[in-house]
Amino acid sequence: MDHQVDRMKFCGFRLNLLGFSSFLSVLGIVFGFVLGIGGLFFLESGASLPRDHHLDITRIIFFISGGVLIILMIPYLIMWILLKIKSSKRNIPGIERIGKVYSYVSGTLEIIGGIARILFSCMIQYSDLRIVQITVIIYSAICLIFTCLKIHGTRVKNNQLLGTYLEFGYAFFFLNIIAFIISIITMPFLEHMQVTFAGWIVSIVYLILDIGLTAILYSIRENTAARTENPIDNL
Repeated sequence: MDHQVDRMKFCGFRLNLLGFSSFLSVLGIVFGFVLGIGGLFFLESGASLPRDHHLDITRIIFFISGGVLIILMIPYLIMWILLKIKSSKRNIPGIERIGKVYSYVSGTLEIIGGIARILFSCMIQYSDLRIVQITVIIYSAICLIFTCLKIHGTRVKNNQLLGTYLEFGYAFFFLNIIAFIISIITMPFLEHMQVTFAGWIVSIVYLILDIGLTAILYSIRENTAARTENPIDNL
């Protein structure tokens, strides 16, 4: 196999593409199982709440969150298992197809989530939360723009658009790392610090998986374009 195909591009630090794909798939499988357990935890927490009409909304939120997590984790785990199989078989076209499907599905869910955040923020009527509302709306709008770039770049095979999305992803990842460090420093003074800690960990691992799989798709297409432009390298 051509050596160009085996190397990551765009801040991939020249890592072995198949090796990184295999590592990412294992991380994704573990992450999927952990989120599935989290879904069961939400269901159990909702079922264990005392029968009080004041807690009905909380119980519904627990049940919906747990159910959604478990339902989403089934295809999520299947995808990472397939990626592991394709990586072991050195099936580059198969890995690319998984990257494409992931971009479409994750992008669609991110768009739905972004729109939901904007609508929910607009519905809040408390003046004390006005700054939070505006921040969430701006953040969600920016995420929507870059997510659309990811989907469109994947569909039309435009690596420049995928590269722009990756730049945003790397910047967002480092911002999350900084926020995580700040939360660790202030954690002894926060309520529900376990929930806060778990939330940051889930967010960071998700970003690693999302950016990693997008970078793999980007790298495969870059390497394919390079071989097309320089066919003498394959001789």
